[in-house]
Amino acid sequence: MTRKARALAQGGDEGAFKLFDQVRSHYQDGVRDNDPKWVWWVDERELAWHQGMAQLDLGNPAAAVDQFEHSIFATAPHQLRGRYLHLGYLLGAQAKVGAWHDAEAPMQQLIPLVDEVASTRTTVLLGKILPKLTVVTVPASTCDTAEQLQLMLRGTDA
Repeated sequence: MTRKARALAQGGDEGAFKLFDQVRSHYQDGVRDNDPKWVWWVDERELAWHQGMAQLDLGNPAAAVDQFEHSIFATAPHQLRGRYLHLGYLLGAQAKVGAWHDAEAPMQQLIPLVDEVASTRTTVLLGKILPKLTVVTVPASTCDTAEQLQLMLRGTDA
């Protein structure tokens, strides 16, 4: 149902949110004996991330920011790879809404993870976002942090 909700959102159908309500209801019911074995990976973090992506798909980046913040909050401290990726999506949503000063916090959290987590998916994602944070209309401190993060990412690619 989560994948169906995402597909609806990608197609521009706001009915995706009703389906997400059903997904959340099923999730809150807990795991049942007849559920597939792969349901172990479905958790609060994953659901919030999918809802954030749906918000982006439907042109609601401010609502996506809230969902991505929730996905990060729901990520256990030892789940560095997940934190790295979800911080990247939060940063992208913040860039879309022009929340320049807010964007500094996830970038500061991303910087130490660059050397700890190898994730091509996150590197590609950040490679698309960071140039948008290094233009003259962005405050200097945000721009400086984005440039520092870009340099670190390039260092890992060498």
